[in-house]
Amino acid sequence: MKERKVYSYFIIKPDGIKYFPDINNTIEEELGEGTSIKYFLIKQYDETIKKLYYKHFEKESFSKSYEQYLNATKSLFGNLGVLIVVSNTNTNTKDFFDKVLETKHKLRNKLIDPNVCAISNNPNSSDKNRVQIINGEGKEEKQRFFKDEGDYRISGFDVIHCPDANEVDTNKELNILTEIVIISNENMFDAKGIEELLRFRSAYGFNGDWSEPRPDIAGFVKKEIQDLNDKEDREE
Repeated sequence: MKERKVYSYFIIKPDGIKYFPDINNTIEEELGEGTSIKYFLIKQYDETIKKLYYKHFEKESFSKSYEQYLNATKSLFGNLGVLIVVSNTNTNTKDFFDKVLETKHKLRNKLIDPNVCAISNNPNSSDKNRVQIINGEGKEEKQRFFKDEGDYRISGFDVIHCPDANEVDTNKELNILTEIVIISNENMFDAKGIEELLRFRSAYGFNGDWSEPRPDIAGFVKKEIQDLNDKEDREE
């Protein structure tokens, strides 16, 4: 297969930004030499995910359940995420997508605590039930929370997202990220911003103000992504 420039991405979720140093190092190590990496602030994580998952949100059952997950994430960790756009010209396209997916799995296996979750309630749902806490003897324990009937969801936190390992979906999702202006110079972390992410493990405080004019690097990335999608449309 002919080698050419290929793009993919990761999204660090609000619950994953505290792991930024580990995520950054792992991506650099796994994707290797020749990979370009750019970082962008996601100011409204929940709305961004809804746009990327638009096909899933067309299903009411998924939409209701995932809305609760997003609300729990926002309540506990805030609503900022980090988009990591990766590209390479020295690799086979399929190999690169497979490596991105493999890197996501490695990070999740390393960073996710399976014993940590959140229980959220949607009291406006028509599906009503109550949470019961039972002790080892089978007796109901006194509850400090969950006294109200509602639609309860247990949410784990999986730190990082990447697209499925196929070119069409990846390019379409990247194009969505350009259309909603996540990929922009305003949102792009410079060296100082990345240094602060590494130091403070938080995206709060980054304001995207630049002390001096600079090339529109994000605009170049955006154009290349759009060109890839235009090429696919012509080939269909």
